[in-house]
Amino acid sequence: MHRPTRHELEGILLENGLYPILRMPDGGEWRLEILKRHKHLFGTRVKVTGTRDGFDLLAVDRIECQRRSKSRPLGGAKSGRVIRVLASAARA
Repeated sequence: MHRPTRHELEGILLENGLYPILRMPDGGEWRLEILKRHKHLFGTRVKVTGTRDGFDLLAVDRIECQRRSKSRPLGGAKSGRVIRVLASAARA
């Protein structure tokens, strides 16, 4: 028998019948056993905390919406610098 392990994951919550799916940024997926209200979060980026309860099943203790900060570019601070350097190199 496996020992339950605690996980804290982030991804996109997708509808999938009885067990919603958490799609991870790397393409992996977890089935979620959620007992609380969650349908309003379908299609959004969420942070899930729970206990592994099978090969790809996570018994969820907590689920919360994750919002991106509007002050940072999508690729992070470095991507803004790279674009500026490439733009200045193209002008030269």
